[in-house]
Parts: sequence; C-alpha cells; structure tokens
Amino acid sequence: EAADALVMDRRWLDMPLNEFVPEAHSQARQMIERRLSREVGERRLVDEVRWALERRPELLRDGLEATAAALTLHPRTLQRRLQAEGFKYVDVQSQAKCQRAQTMLKRRAISMESISVELGFSDRRAFTFAFKRWTGLSPSAYRDQLGLSAR
Repeated sequence: EAADALVMDRRWLDMPLNEFVPEAHSQARQMIERRLSREVGERRLVDEVRWALERRPELLRDGLEATAAALTLHPRTLQRRLQAEGFKYVDVQSQAKCQRAQTMLKRRAISMESISVELGFSDRRAFTFAFKRWTGLSPSAYRDQLGLSAR
C-alpha cells in the first residue's frame, strides 16, 4: 500500500507556531476528517467524488479519468461503484460544475469566457446552454438576479 511520510528533526516538533492560519487549519481539519471517515467507512464514494471536484476544480475540466486517478481508482471501477450507490459520474460532475459556476458568477470580475474555459466547455455558448439547463437562467440573468451584472 502506498504511503506518504514527512521526515524532520524531532526538535522541530517542540517549536512554537509563528502564526495561526484559519484557512490552512480548516483545510487540514477537513482532510483529516475525510481520511478518518473513509477509514471507518462512513463516507460514500459519491461524497469522495464531490469532495475531489470541489477541492480540485481542474477535475471538472479534465473529466472521469482524471477524477478516477485522483481517487486512485480505475475509471471503470469509479463508474461501477458510483452506479452501485445510485449515481452516474456525469450527473455528479454536472452538479459540481453548476455549483462552481454559481460561485464564479458571484464575482463580476470573472468573465463568462473564463468560467467556460475553467469548467471545460468548448465555448461560452455551450456553457450558457448548460447553465440554463441546470438553473433555468442564463448566466447573465443569474448575475442580474444577484445584482452583479456589468454596468
């Protein structure tokens, strides 16, 4: 079984931390909780996939093979196990893309083209079509609804 290790001089463990970084603390805690719950068997694979897609947005663009590799699974194994839980990868990925798009659309400085590229769409029209299918609104209408459209 693969393992990771960090090797350091024992005296470093007794050194005080220079500063507290809340974001780093939160991320470390989430990683530990994820690892522990996976070992105890409490988490479903679909939760692992959602977590990976949220933490590594490039997986939204790169697709099934990259997501499977990130979870150290064969793509077919990932599909089979998701199906056993009642899910399809494409649906989980679409939900994650929708959530990521909504988050990005809240920042007016991010262009529709940039969002399209980051989420792996061939062009802005394809992104607009998908977003409308997910939410019933075009990306521009979604921004207008939030009061964030370009002025």
